[in-house]
Amino acid sequence: MQTRTCFNGGEQSPELAARCDLDAYMRGCRVLENWVVSQMGGVKRRRGMRYFADALSEHSRLVPYVYSYADADGLRFLVEIAGDVVRVLDMEGAEAARFTDGEDGMDFYLDPDTVRWRQLNALLYLTTQDNRPMVLKRDGDGVWTLEAWEFKHHPWRYVNEKRDHPLVLTCKPVLGDVRYTVEFDPEEEPRESAIESADLLRASFWLEQQEAFAKGGDLRRNVIITDGLRTASKGDRLAVHTDTTVKYYICKQTLSADVYTEGLDEPACYPDCFVEAENLDGFEGVTPVYSVKDVTGNGFVDKGTKVAIKSGYWEYFTCIRDFTEEDMVDLGTGFGDYPGYFVRGLAVGNALTCRGKWEFYCSGLWYGSYEVRKCYDSGDLGSDWETAGTSFSRIGEASNTQLTGDESDEECFLRLFLTRSKFMGASLASGFPADSCGNRLIVPGYRHDMVLRAVPTLDDAGEVAAVEWSCEDKVPVEWVGRRTVHNWSWAAFSERYGFPLLCEVYNQRLVFASTLEQPQTVWMSRTDDFNNFSTGDSDDAALALTMATSSQNPVCWMMAQSHRLLPGTSEAEWVISAGSSQGSITNSNAQIEDHGHVGSAAIPALMATDKVLYIERGSGRCYEYGYSFETDGYRSKDLTVLAPHILRDHGGVKHGTMLRKPDTVAVFVLADGQLALCTYNTMHEVNAWHRWITNGHILAACAMPDGNRSDRLFLVVKRETYTAAGDLADSSLYIEVVDDDSPYDDVGNDYVSTLLTNALINPLEARVERTPKFPVAVLFGQDCLTEPLRVTGDGEQWVPVASNAPVMTKGWHEVITVNRWQYEHVVGLRFSGPAGCEFLAMQG
Repeated sequence: MQTRTCFNGGEQSPELAARCDLDAYMRGCRVLENWVVSQMGGVKRRRGMRYFADALSEHSRLVPYVYSYADADGLRFLVEIAGDVVRVLDMEGAEAARFTDGEDGMDFYLDPDTVRWRQLNALLYLTTQDNRPMVLKRDGDGVWTLEAWEFKHHPWRYVNEKRDHPLVLTCKPVLGDVRYTVEFDPEEEPRESAIESADLLRASFWLEQQEAFAKGGDLRRNVIITDGLRTASKGDRLAVHTDTTVKYYICKQTLSADVYTEGLDEPACYPDCFVEAENLDGFEGVTPVYSVKDVTGNGFVDKGTKVAIKSGYWEYFTCIRDFTEEDMVDLGTGFGDYPGYFVRGLAVGNALTCRGKWEFYCSGLWYGSYEVRKCYDSGDLGSDWETAGTSFSRIGEASNTQLTGDESDEECFLRLFLTRSKFMGASLASGFPADSCGNRLIVPGYRHDMVLRAVPTLDDAGEVAAVEWSCEDKVPVEWVGRRTVHNWSWAAFSERYGFPLLCEVYNQRLVFASTLEQPQTVWMSRTDDFNNFSTGDSDDAALALTMATSSQNPVCWMMAQSHRLLPGTSEAEWVISAGSSQGSITNSNAQIEDHGHVGSAAIPALMATDKVLYIERGSGRCYEYGYSFETDGYRSKDLTVLAPHILRDHGGVKHGTMLRKPDTVAVFVLADGQLALCTYNTMHEVNAWHRWITNGHILAACAMPDGNRSDRLFLVVKRETYTAAGDLADSSLYIEVVDDDSPYDDVGNDYVSTLLTNALINPLEARVERTPKFPVAVLFGQDCLTEPLRVTGDGEQWVPVASNAPVMTKGWHEVITVNRWQYEHVVGLRFSGPAGCEFLAMQG
């Protein structure tokens, strides 16, 4: 007697007819159509495909959008991409949003056959080589937007490369605006110097050292002294005297004129001569003064003299927006309470551009406070400035602290502000930092990357007649005249060179890869700064990595896993990592290694638990790619080795998706309109292939989580009906769904679930007694209607079950009593109609 304990060997190739020496053979089948195969070994009739919505196109792709896993009801959406239309459907099939090329200023075409996607938080990145990367997003109020991904700093074709052929920039004002002309070297490759609409060009040149400094007289000019809050006009500069403090000292040792030092006006500067009074006895008639020199008399302060020193600061503000009485509120009593109208401090000199180290230089003796502030948007006073450093020289504790900083990570504007100076009477000049102190902000020369966008003028024939360039810099540099540029590059993503096919998130970086012009290059953003692709030497700088291969094979898929990025090309499989370190990838430790030469088709890979599933070039086999402890490296394993016909004989794979609940099942749409499914458990070596067939053509598939229930599978299906004469009567295109609520029919069409086992034993084995013919028993996993069940003992003739009972109850039942399961014979089960059934095991 032979027992089949399970069916999780899946559908296998007829070429295995003589391989019952394999364990998988005894768990396998010749045919598994329209079943769900459990990793435990049982099979359950699949649910039907029920109507969800009308589809837009035969080429539509379905993409899941999961706003939140926490809410099982309403925060999952189905995105349909149909080239020039992108729409969003909720889980009831109602349209939540629609975007159409050419409407409301939209400009896109997302090729459904090649589009890829990656969701990051609420952002769904959509990429294809013929269109700018797009982002679909939903905000907290439920408003959807689709827009091009905006780069703060663009990726470039050439990074830090000095070109043999320089170009010359000329800057000139045009009708109040600024335009640039570009002169290419005549020896430059024509394709490199040709101009297309909206081209981006990076032109790098060195800037000279800059400094922010203003003489005290110029800085104080027109400053308005005020007792407190008042109205002001934009541009007004104001000084407010803060509360005066008085400290009391007793001279314990005579301060002589030769000991006193100009500028050191506080008794605290002479600890050998003064001690702070413990009480105010005897100070009733002492008049407070601002400086020790005010009480020196004949050039000295006698021992025992009581001294009262008063001190305070002028605080400075600059008005950046007209301020009236109507703008005042009860709780706002000072200029500092109105940051939308006043900025603290007086601007010293102009805003400086910086990408590198800077220094606030100071010397001499002064009291007050300077701040160095930086901004990434504009050099205007009203911009959003953040403090990069403060030098505060306290009264009585002159520190003259120099400041340094490094803005190598990102170019910015720097400004120096004087926020306080010593108060020594009604005049600002008294106690104001002297010019001799040299307080100034210094930015050394650095390389500036000017970004220019082409502004072409077209002739009557629509050809480019002339091109001027506008500056697109986040930090523009003002200059007039001509500059020779030695380091320049076109943007890596453009209509000229194509756009990235792939998008991924790795090591807290946004990653793009595979343009038409640079099919083997991977671009990584700065760490935690996803739209900044500015390269540099710092650990968090953006990266541009190109794989060195024997030919120009494009990156077909890319998947982040742990501390590695796994790309696959049409030639080989690769690993990008930080080398031996498991830390973050940087400019200094990035490594690219190949780990096999299977080669991939241009089909998105799937992440299945801890392994990546990809389709080989030719789309006829499926491989598992993951780390192997045996080889201490990444290895590809053929998952279709026992079932090569599954993908090959049905035209190959178009694309796939992954169901994760209740079992992990890879789902692949085949070229002939069938589905190939693989119940997958790498730990227990379960690769159970099976197929779904319907009365129509399945064109696209997308899996969607559904809380604690089984994942939902959405399908684009084309269904056709014909007349008795064989003519096409009707053709319909639907989005259909398979889930726990689906009935056992496909949009009104019945389907048949067929299971046909492998042969009983190997014909090469010793001949056993053939006379006994054992009946075949099946273990039912649920009550099953008897009438729609058909069985076969030879794989060809199907007959009803020999039972008068209307229901085969859960448990063991003999279902084949004639044409019994014999040597070299196969047996099968077939079920149809509007009901389900489940088989757990078979014995014969």
